[in-house]
Amino acid sequence: MKSQKTKPSSITGIVPCFNSSETLPKVIASLRRQTLPLDDILVIDDGSTDGSYTIAKEMRCRVIRLEKNLGRGNSRNIGISECRTPFALFCDSTNILPPHFSTLAIEHFKEPSISAVFGRIKNHEELTDALSRWRGRHLFREHLDHRKDIHEVQCLISYAVLFRRDSVLAAGNFDPSLRKCEDQDIGEKLIKTGYKIISDPSLVAYSIRRETMTSLIIRFNRWFSYHQKNFRRWDAFFNTLRSSIKIFLRDDFREKDFRLMIISIFLPFWLLALSFFRKEKLTD
Repeated sequence: MKSQKTKPSSITGIVPCFNSSETLPKVIASLRRQTLPLDDILVIDDGSTDGSYTIAKEMRCRVIRLEKNLGRGNSRNIGISECRTPFALFCDSTNILPPHFSTLAIEHFKEPSISAVFGRIKNHEELTDALSRWRGRHLFREHLDHRKDIHEVQCLISYAVLFRRDSVLAAGNFDPSLRKCEDQDIGEKLIKTGYKIISDPSLVAYSIRRETMTSLIIRFNRWFSYHQKNFRRWDAFFNTLRSSIKIFLRDDFREKDFRLMIISIFLPFWLLALSFFRKEKLTD
């Protein structure tokens, strides 16, 4: 018997997961609905304690279960190492993808130098609470005009991204020691290795996670951190205070959205409180 050859466009869907039982079923379902079907769905259960592992197994995913939480860099490193196809589609365990995502993304890889393709992230239309609206305005920047053209970028964001697996391995794979900003790090390494990263605005991931004030602060801190810098409490506080006054409050006031104004006012002080009482949440 002749051995079967892997199709050049074969894709593995990879979902790094930590305590995402509320959203994981919808995430896996969205990967199963891709118009370019995925060959495999791999869930990296990063020490979950909420039943995420059971959900992934019941939905017939391939699951790698870690005994304790080791962070985002480690999960993504394992995902690439365990991927059995030429392409790896990473999707966060709190995002869903429209059915055409894989079909649109794979078209960019006709050029061998392309290593990764990603697009935008938006709130799912069902999320209308104040915390979701703040996230959509000030993190996802949904209210701004975005470039409509496909273009090369100098950074990488991994909430939903299609990788050429061999290029990630050639660049050294994700740094397993990084608990945040692992996408910035691999993006830099890919570019230094000679690969290109593409942003396609037609590729949209939809966040379905309902935030708490604490989870919103943690996400805000992660998005505006840099992997080579240690967390400094007072620098983080004053930088956030400056952004809250000059950017967030101004935009909220312009829209006369007083609930979001309250969130913007409390944001730097909540961050400061977390830095004293739950600092590990901000450094993870």
